[in-house]
Amino acid sequence: MAHGRWYPTATTLGDGSVMTFSGLSEIGLTNTTVEIYRVGAGWSPEYASGWVPPLYPRMHLLPNGNVVASGPAPQTMIFDASTKTWSAVASTITAERAGMVLRCSCPSALRTDTRRV
Repeated sequence: MAHGRWYPTATTLGDGSVMTFSGLSEIGLTNTTVEIYRVGAGWSPEYASGWVPPLYPRMHLLPNGNVVASGPAPQTMIFDASTKTWSAVASTITAERAGMVLRCSCPSALRTDTRRV
């Protein structure tokens, strides 16, 4: 691991490797790179994200092998595991207290749903 990661998120990828993202560096700044650990090979080089994630980002492995960061950042982002790049896909979930409605504004690939709470 190139730099410290205090409060990161680690996500197991489809091939068994582990992606780590975010966390505070050894000098107290948010680490904005992805690193991937593979047993027998060790840590990958750092892959720049181009955005500042929150601490403990909510990361989920998708069926296609990519990883979605679904919050609490204002944008939902997808990490392409093959190209090691990020792309924005939608605004993150918002809640409207007055109408008691939770609305997910996600692309159809991530399932758009609105439900009464």
